[in-house]
Amino acid sequence: MKGTNYIYASAKLRALEKLILDATDIERMIDAPDLSGAFKVLHDTDYGDNLLEVDPVNYRDALREDFAQLHDLLQRITPKQELFELILLDRDFINIKLFFKSKLYGVDVNQYIKENVIYSPRHLKDFIYETHIHSPEILQAYISEQKGQVMEQEMKDVIYRVSKRLKENTRPDELDAILTQEYFDLKQQLAEMIGSRFIKNYIKMEIDTANLLIWVRVKRLGLSKEKLKEKLIKGGHADIQRMLQLYPEETRGLRSFVNANFDLKILEVFEQFCENDNLWELEKAVDDYKVRYARMAKHFSYGPEVIFAYYLAKVNAVTNVRIILTGKLAGLPTQAIRETIREVY
Repeated sequence: MKGTNYIYASAKLRALEKLILDATDIERMIDAPDLSGAFKVLHDTDYGDNLLEVDPVNYRDALREDFAQLHDLLQRITPKQELFELILLDRDFINIKLFFKSKLYGVDVNQYIKENVIYSPRHLKDFIYETHIHSPEILQAYISEQKGQVMEQEMKDVIYRVSKRLKENTRPDELDAILTQEYFDLKQQLAEMIGSRFIKNYIKMEIDTANLLIWVRVKRLGLSKEKLKEKLIKGGHADIQRMLQLYPEETRGLRSFVNANFDLKILEVFEQFCENDNLWELEKAVDDYKVRYARMAKHFSYGPEVIFAYYLAKVNAVTNVRIILTGKLAGLPTQAIRETIREVY
């Protein structure tokens, strides 16, 4: 598809980008004396129309409504169905994982499914790409009974492949590893269809950062190299064979690998992690690394990159809002909240 087909959507989202939570908004929220004061700051952002009659302690309701509107908007204006499906994939796989865990382990996931609703009750039925909307009911029916035709074939294939690999004694962490690989395989398949080098490289970067955190967590737990091999995700730029060779050396033994595959900021935080073992700082550095990459989409006048990056920016903004408001609700010190904030798109 020609990039010019994205001109309308790109222009609209460029205008909306200006309303996304920025650094000034974040500072105002952090410096607010309490939850109510921080919540009021959101009235000046693109969350404003979802805050009417919402009590500050129910801020999650406003965020869910905003995400419902975001998905409805993107479904209306995204000209290529694979891009829209890629954007929905995170939420779809969360639901898939929940339903498989319910089927295998008898876990009650109903409350978690409700929390993961991304479409408003007013969702129209004449949107394009209707078959790309894999509602929880559709996914659950297909996973439990292999029923349901209103699904993309690649999603059916994922569920079929996962089902074939599962056994009665499959551990929850094994299920997570299987689904994570399927998730990234499908993301890369969709990215190839979209044809954007920016999006393809972003997904590979996601895999690399995920593998870095997997290596570190496996090392902290003292698990075997075989367990690490099961968990590492294929398809990134970085050589996972090299990661296996470096295991189970001391964590700092991975320094040369980090230096070769990530930027200086990641390296600096990794070196700090080797000294203080503060995993949350490394996780934050990884999130910031993704934001820095996403910002490069600002150099595109139009195209799938603009839509994809706008979605990433909104996800990042929601993360920061939750960090701040949850901190205010818990009465955390201002500095403690500030230290956990992610970089702004």
